[in-house]
Amino acid sequence: LFPNDFIIFDEAHTVEQVASRQIGLTISQYGLRSTIQRLYNARTRKGLFTVARDAQGVTLAASVADELERFFDAVGERAEFRKGRELRVRQADFVPDTISGRLVALQARILEAVKNSEDEFLKAELQEMGRRVRDARAGIVTFLEQAAERHVYWIERTGKTAQFLSLNAAPIDIAPVLRQMIFREGCSCVMTSATLAVGQRDLSYFRRRIGAMAAEPLQLGSPFDFESQMKLFVVQKMPDPRDAAYHAALAKWVAHFVEETEGRAFVLFTSYRGMQQLAEEMQPFFAKARMNLFVQGQGAPRGKLLEQFKTSERSVLFGTDSFWMGVDVPGDALSNVIITRLPFAVPDHPLIEAKLELIQERGGDAFSEYSLPEAILKFRQGVGRLIRTRSDKGIVVVLDNRIVTKPYGRAFLNALPKCPVKVI
Repeated sequence: LFPNDFIIFDEAHTVEQVASRQIGLTISQYGLRSTIQRLYNARTRKGLFTVARDAQGVTLAASVADELERFFDAVGERAEFRKGRELRVRQADFVPDTISGRLVALQARILEAVKNSEDEFLKAELQEMGRRVRDARAGIVTFLEQAAERHVYWIERTGKTAQFLSLNAAPIDIAPVLRQMIFREGCSCVMTSATLAVGQRDLSYFRRRIGAMAAEPLQLGSPFDFESQMKLFVVQKMPDPRDAAYHAALAKWVAHFVEETEGRAFVLFTSYRGMQQLAEEMQPFFAKARMNLFVQGQGAPRGKLLEQFKTSERSVLFGTDSFWMGVDVPGDALSNVIITRLPFAVPDHPLIEAKLELIQERGGDAFSEYSLPEAILKFRQGVGRLIRTRSDKGIVVVLDNRIVTKPYGRAFLNALPKCPVKVI
């Protein structure tokens, strides 16, 4: 920000996650290939170099495109993805750098084409492609050398069928970066969200994570009367998820509570596989009860799925991560939010894993300083799907007995607005 500028962040609880990815680097195999093919595509025999009548550029771009594929093939052969789409890279020189020198040559050829062109539009597009090639080269070198300190590095499989790869790096602790960028003398910043607090009125957890300890916190009350608008049910009888009786109990209690509200329910999951499994098991129940079941990931995009839920009577929607936040269903269409498990993140993403390691390196407790507060924030987001206006009414159901059987469970309850609670 320039002096005397100001910026306002809405939904500020996402700032740390978004900033970590945006301030870091991502080199996409698909994106870089598209850039090179914009210069010259050997299949269509078209591109900016053909428009510029640059034969050397055509030959070079075709060659670099092939070498790029060989480079990422080498990355793919070396990478051993045990589960998921991400693989953390802990050491430099993961594969030999066979591509950055060729990208330098391609960038030089683009500059030559710009000098020789009299078409301003062509020059502008060539310059943009040159910038992309330059940035990609710098990113590849940084990734292979692990040159950025206090960063975590990982390879990610991308695309619908995970057919492409990307090289990624992100700062482990984003607080010093944001403190320097936006929380400094002469700049004003307002960050707002309904879920910044995890129990402390001074918002210390959020402020510490984003480098805003010198900022002034302000926690305002809600316009909603939760004591009359919302009731919380906690099913203490739920077995442990590792127990053989867990899935039957989960189906039983989901069925019980969706019948209580005649559908009109979100059922929120922390596991995509667990959601799909329960949806398949409960299909006969929903058909018999004449309820419409919508399941995330079964064809319809998120927006269409939500619209179908809103406009269909006796509807139940099973959703995972993206339905815990940013979804607005005011009115009678949603009267029941069922949370199947407390939303503790599994530390299987390299960035989360690195954050936990950093806390431990500093002598802290990763669970109480990161895992628990993050789970509370997401829990509050999930609960927040229910009451969207002053006339909304409904129930929240928690099918995870840890909220009443574990010492940390009290922190989840304390983070919610005061409302009637019934333990079953």
